[in-house]
Parts: sequence; structure tokens; C-alpha cells
Amino acid sequence: MRILFLLEDDFPETGACTCLINNIIFCGGLQKKAEAIEVLAIKSKYTPLKKETINSVTVHNGVLMSKVSNQQYKKIFMKHPVKALMGFAEKIFLKLDKKAINIRSSHSIEKDLKRISAEDFDVVVAVMGRFEVASAIMNYKIKHPKVKVVLYQVDPCLSNDFFDSSTYKERLDFEKKLYEISDRIITTPVLLEESKQIYPQKITDKMVSMEFPNVVPVKASDINKNDFIRCLFTGNIYGNFRNPQYTLRLFDKSESSIKLEVIGSVKPELKKEFELHNVLYHGPKSLDETRKELLSADILVNIGNKMLNQVPSKLFEYISYGKPIVNVCKNRNCPTLPYLAKYPYALNLFEEEENFEEQAKKLNSFILENYQKRMLPDETTKAFETCTPQYCANQMLEIFKSLT
Repeated sequence: MRILFLLEDDFPETGACTCLINNIIFCGGLQKKAEAIEVLAIKSKYTPLKKETINSVTVHNGVLMSKVSNQQYKKIFMKHPVKALMGFAEKIFLKLDKKAINIRSSHSIEKDLKRISAEDFDVVVAVMGRFEVASAIMNYKIKHPKVKVVLYQVDPCLSNDFFDSSTYKERLDFEKKLYEISDRIITTPVLLEESKQIYPQKITDKMVSMEFPNVVPVKASDINKNDFIRCLFTGNIYGNFRNPQYTLRLFDKSESSIKLEVIGSVKPELKKEFELHNVLYHGPKSLDETRKELLSADILVNIGNKMLNQVPSKLFEYISYGKPIVNVCKNRNCPTLPYLAKYPYALNLFEEEENFEEQAKKLNSFILENYQKRMLPDETTKAFETCTPQYCANQMLEIFKSLT
């Protein structure tokens, strides 16, 4: 069986979707069970390499010039001035475009699918973190109806609060058409239940619930001998969906031996906030670099977002390390809670709690009492078996087999 994964990420270095697919292919053993696995990675940084082999996986590189950084444009302009100018124009169009799905980006991805003859694969798995990926494969399927398309939905579309309410009708029409044309839809348990309230059975019968395959138990090394207790958050902080202000205030009240650290992309103004709150900001790092920091940390911190139908995939990676987790929730219906109910070293704090001082005391006490405690790998695997790459890879393989 020849499988093609399509995702908009800087595979294999960074990104939440990259982490999911890496785990499925390599940790889950899918690579050993398929004739060939290839990846079409639509990147946000320019690379002259159209094709390369990474860990025996063929990676086809595409790039969305509208997502390339201004700093890279300067370098590209020296060798490819026309390409750089056209890309910069795309960047401007993207900022002006108020629609949920950018048609230009979708067409660009569709061209990459055509370039590698995606119809020759037995299954094409479109990882829908970005809607443009799903839009591209949908249009490609219309032109090549025999291609088997599995939509791997990791983010909501219709109920995505990130988008303006004015795009609701656009997202509804798009999602319905996408579900109808896909041969199978792999989605999260929360999104499956949500879809059952909206779509007819002929659509929901094609849907399969699958957890994020990010629980890869790590054998904890000896307790870290840091100069202070390292409390680490990893991930991007954007807009009002993941606002860190409450978390910063909580850690302000902690003892001087406790230090909050952040890895990920943030807005420039937030870097100044970090300085005021004595937070160590490391900037964005690759997946491998981030894992080294997670190994070295004492406490792992999750800053929740306000979306109730989206569990952060990083939570499952945190669980892999067996270390204490501080989970700061926007409200008491946070979808992370059922998972952490099975985790012995977790503290859930709520931004809607009126007694802030009490919450700050709980945080301080929890860190001091638990920072040296660890959940054993065997215990983690048993408690979160359905979230392991091996379980999810087998589940995914059965779905592929049902289509061929």
C-alpha cells in the first residue's frame, strides 16, 4: 500500500501536525506496514529542494510564498527576484482576504498534488490543521474521483472560534462538501460528537474517532538538578484564544525558586510582558530541541484556550514525560479535564475562579510538593493506551485497508 500524507507544516522539523505524523509513521510502526509512505509538506519557508529522503520517507517540499517571512524574502530576492515579488504580492492579498479559506493558497497546494501525481497513491491522507489543505484535496478529488481521500481532522472548521462569525456560512458549505467527498474522516472524539448533532448519518458513518497519537512514554531520568524549579510551557500564544495573563499573575505569586519558561512563537508585545513577569522566553524551537527542554523541565504547564471542542495535542506529549502538569483552564468545561482525571500528578486551575489568592497558593504548594514526582512509563501506557502511536497507527491502517 502506497500512502501519501499531505500537511501544511515544516515537516519534519516543527509543527503540531508534524508531531502527529512523525509519531504515526515512526513510533507507531506504520512505516514498516506499508509498501511506501511519502509526505507532501507545504512549508512556510522557502527551500530549493523539491524532493528529499528523510528516515527512508520521501518528502516532497512545497511552499506557500504568502507565508514566507519578510527576512527570507530578502534572501530569495537576490536569486529569484520575480518569484520573491510575486510571493510578496500574495502575502499582501492574504492579509486583505477576509474569507476562511484562501483560494490562492488552495490552488498552490493543488498544483503540488498534481506535480507529484497524487492519484497514483492508494490513499491520500490530508491533515486538516489548515483549511487550505482540505480545500486542495477536495478540488483534486473532484478532478480525480478514483483517488481515495482520508481527511485527518485535527482542528474544527465549522465551530472554529478563531474565525469571524461572518464566515460561518462559508465554513458550513465547505465542511459539508468536504465531508461528502471524503472517503473516510478521522477526527477527535469531541468533534465526532459535535458532527452527530449537525450532519446526517450518511456522513457520520464515514467518521472515525481517534485520539491524538502523542503519548510516547519517556523513561524519566534522575531528578533534574536545576538551579531553580523549571516550569515549562511549549506552544504558540496568539490572540485572545490563549491569553497567558492569568497564568503570569499566578506565577508572580510563587516562590523565587520557581521559574516559568516559554518556548514558542508569540507577538512582540508579549515578549515585553514576559520580561516584566520574570519569565524566561526561549523563542520557537524545533521538535527535537523542544523535547530536550521538556526532558530537563520539572513541571509542564498548559495554558488553555477558550475553545471547548479542541484538546491541545501538546497535552498528550506532556503526559509522555510523566512529570507534574499544571493545567490553567479558561472555564470548568475544559476538554482537557477528562484526560487529566486519569493522571496522578495534575493540578487544574480555573480562570473563572473568584478566589485568585487561593489558586496562587494551590499552584505554589503543588509545585513544591510534586516537582520531583514521576509517572512510570508502563503506568502511562496502560492509562492512555488509545493515545499511543502504536494504537492509532493500527487504527489508521485498518481504515486504509477498508478502502482498498
